[in-house]
Amino acid sequence: MTKEQALKTTSNATPDGIHVYLGTTGIGKTYKALEDLRGLHRKGWRCVVIDSARVENFSKLERCETLEAVVRRTWGGGKPCFVAWTPEDTDEFDAFMQAALETGDVAILVDEVSFWSGKNGTRILPKLCRVWRHSRVRLLITCQHVGSDLTQTLLACNPRIFIFRCTAPRSLEWVEKWHGIPLAEARAIPDRTYLEKTM
Repeated sequence: MTKEQALKTTSNATPDGIHVYLGTTGIGKTYKALEDLRGLHRKGWRCVVIDSARVENFSKLERCETLEAVVRRTWGGGKPCFVAWTPEDTDEFDAFMQAALETGDVAILVDEVSFWSGKNGTRILPKLCRVWRHSRVRLLITCQHVGSDLTQTLLACNPRIFIFRCTAPRSLEWVEKWHGIPLAEARAIPDRTYLEKTM
């Protein structure tokens, strides 16, 4: 591992554009993403967590139960929100992303993007990734795999990637091939520690 690839446990960067948190489950990627989202909220951003699996990390956040409620809470006026919401299906997910595309001025954490990607997955998220700057949107995305989760479209949008411990073979190969991190080191990254890369 080179000096530029030194392990980190904190980052001072406020998310600008797209941040991706890649790694296996239970190693701190969602914790890091949530901390980064809180940093944006302190700067006055409206913040929405797409709580794909209703995980414990978001249990203390204000929760919106419907698409209408999260849209109203996000852009309906008042102080900037910090809410969690679980879409019923991909159509609801895409409806919210379309609202973000059209209205902007929001930071969105999509936890475990695999729930919404794949063959019959989201149609709007790839578009939002391409035009985040024009839409005044910040995207924070957690995922476990390179491929169906971390797609070529997303990689082409110059994300900042936080590489946590990986176990999936394709992810390990990608980390080794494109970032020069030996497989054994990628498998052994301690919890809540990561390597930071920019595409």
